[in-house]
Amino acid sequence: MEEEIFFCDEDKDKDYKEEMNHQLEKEIETLRTLTENGVGKRFDLYEYSQKSHKIQCWWCYSSTNQTNDEIFLAKMENARVIFEQIRPQVLQLMVLEEIREKKEKEKAMMMRMMMDDEEQGKKRTSCTNRNNRNNFVYGEVVLEPFYDFLSRSSEAHLPQSSSSRKYYDLGSGTGKSVFIAALTGKFSFAGGCEILECLHGVATTVVEDYREMIEPMTNAMNNSNNKTTELRVDLDDIFSVERVRMWSQCEYVFCNCLTWEDEQMETLARAAEHLKEGSIFVTVFLPLPSEKLEVIAEEECLFSWGGEAPLVIHRKRRQLEGENDLLISLGKLNNERCS
Repeated sequence: MEEEIFFCDEDKDKDYKEEMNHQLEKEIETLRTLTENGVGKRFDLYEYSQKSHKIQCWWCYSSTNQTNDEIFLAKMENARVIFEQIRPQVLQLMVLEEIREKKEKEKAMMMRMMMDDEEQGKKRTSCTNRNNRNNFVYGEVVLEPFYDFLSRSSEAHLPQSSSSRKYYDLGSGTGKSVFIAALTGKFSFAGGCEILECLHGVATTVVEDYREMIEPMTNAMNNSNNKTTELRVDLDDIFSVERVRMWSQCEYVFCNCLTWEDEQMETLARAAEHLKEGSIFVTVFLPLPSEKLEVIAEEECLFSWGGEAPLVIHRKRRQLEGENDLLISLGKLNNERCS
């Protein structure tokens, strides 16, 4: 007897995929044209290191004559030099090219699965359509506005001292927000995770440059009374069990979920419910659908695409009962995502 496995309407799914692929190719071609005409220059580590060295030379780490204000201005200037090489158009092109590569691999894998099913007398109709609202917009935080936001919101909404606060970015991209969190001096740890290898590769370089260019200045301020922030960026899925264990222990979590679907926001909210009581969770534009996370503030912030978007600040109201709740919820979460 032939076994039939249906996932969704094949024609509808095919039309959706063709439309999404068409949009993806169109966006890639536009960005490639910008890159070829010099609007978005490819990430050049050699030029970057040469320029960074020139900037460093005018500030002497061994000098005892610099005031804290002068050191702070030097830190911000070095940060601008680092961020200058992270060009949004180029990164968007890198992201879309990696997405296309992943889609091609998934298509090839699905074809092999269908051939295997035919040999076994099964009929399979695939469906990966989640009505993703992602319109291929790529954007990251901007140095000065996000620095001001993090400094103010962490002081206003977190009771812990900076010696114990931990910051985490879910989908940290090139590591900009992690860099800025460390730059504020408000956190003992600043970390993030990113699932795309192309962005994570840039993030590792950004973290290395922070340690080389910014940490010596931080140590020099106030006669080294300022504690150095530990930085870490990982290549991982934000919903993996190990990753949720890590970021649910942080007092301040940030997620740029501007283009996320309702289903993704539900998953994020359930994971965020395992934060410690009083922890802060900041989303971009979309609030978390959870009664256990209370919206306490909202303000506009500038992003690299040139426009502003609202940052929604949540506070964890109460902890879940039962020490096994996290693993149980994660198990259900992963099962639902795979079904």
